[in-house]
Amino acid sequence: MKIERDERRFDFHDIGLAIKRAREASGMTQEQLAYIVDRAPRTIMYNENDGQHPSLNTFYQMVTMFDISVLLRKSLRVCASTPERGLRRVGAAS
Repeated sequence: MKIERDERRFDFHDIGLAIKRAREASGMTQEQLAYIVDRAPRTIMYNENDGQHPSLNTFYQMVTMFDISVLLRKSLRVCASTPERGLRRVGAAS
């Protein structure tokens, strides 16, 4: 059996932007969010602005806190929704 490494990379920029918009809409600062998820404020900045991948636990905390629904499809295309925006495609594998 031949085992191959999957080299596809998920682009987190659009989900980071959705988290940023939801955080700002709630009136929360990056520092406050960082305190809640036990990360440094610069980590939140990198997640939101640079597309840095958060840990699975941090990702789960942020999307559940802001009620962001995420659907990862087999093609690695991602759909996310917030109550006010509805379902939309927000990212793809590169």
